[in-house]
Amino acid sequence: MNYFFDPIMKHYFDFKGLATRKQYWLFALFLMLFNIVVTALDIALGTFNEEAGMGVISAVFGLLILIPSLSIAVRRLHDAGFSGWWMLLMIVPFGFIVLLIFMLLPSKVEGNKYRQAVLEDRSDEEMTGI
Repeated sequence: MNYFFDPIMKHYFDFKGLATRKQYWLFALFLMLFNIVVTALDIALGTFNEEAGMGVISAVFGLLILIPSLSIAVRRLHDAGFSGWWMLLMIVPFGFIVLLIFMLLPSKVEGNKYRQAVLEDRSDEEMTGI
């Protein structure tokens, strides 16, 4: 459960840094499970709109989870060695396939400028006593 709540509570607007495959995919799993529960709740309460394909509670949940979902995806791209701007592929037909492949790639340790930036930030914090 921490893999779902940590990106929401601690990294809501955090587009810098890294997210491992395990962090990203467990977040995605819990997000899918929560979506099923919220949709079932919408259906049970009668707030589900079949034309829209979602209910009131689902829509609110989707809006609340939008930014953390984008931020963990950008951090996952950073961990794989790619820029977060690759998320723009979502607006291109079939761009999600390329992003899916990127999300499945292992962490890039050597030559990853995003990993190096995180390590530099941590050493700065340790030096200033934060």
